[in-house]
Amino acid sequence: MDKLTEALRRNNNFDALRIAAAAAVILGHASELRGHADEMPVVFGIPLTQLAVGVFFVISGYLISGSWQRRPRLPRYLTNRVLRIIPGLLLVVVITAFVLGPLVSALPVGEYFASGGTYSYLSNAVLVPNYALPGVFSGNPYSGAVIDLPISNRVLSRHEGCAARSALTARSASAASPSRCATMARASWPYT
Repeated sequence: MDKLTEALRRNNNFDALRIAAAAAVILGHASELRGHADEMPVVFGIPLTQLAVGVFFVISGYLISGSWQRRPRLPRYLTNRVLRIIPGLLLVVVITAFVLGPLVSALPVGEYFASGGTYSYLSNAVLVPNYALPGVFSGNPYSGAVIDLPISNRVLSRHEGCAARSALTARSASAASPSRCATMARASWPYT
């Protein structure tokens, strides 16, 4: 496939929807972080953050199924998924722990770096949740996007398993139903 054809195939506005959903999550969590959870924006009777997460899962369902359909080889597929998620996650966790953390911590910098909590926060990079940095967001239960990553990973893994099972059972990569697998993944999301 030439570059023009591939570029036209990807002109699907999923990026615009993902940006809108990310902005909705930020806006929704902003009221919680300010201590005003009762001011959470609501759309069609659904809290904005829940609606945005639903949008992410539907989009992910279609994109992940399409990825499997293009290359239905499990080792390569899993390698691509890990290479897509872990480097960015590692970068964000390291920057959060060693750059942002000391800047916003209520603790003096020396005490912040002397705390074992600073280093145990790095477990987030391998999807082992640790939500607290010493002196950061003290008294606030939210510490950012890493809160949902292990859960998101579990839900998307179920989606990937659904796509792989569907394709292998039918002996065809096109048998994976993106909407069926996205619905299954969304149903296992704990925040409904």
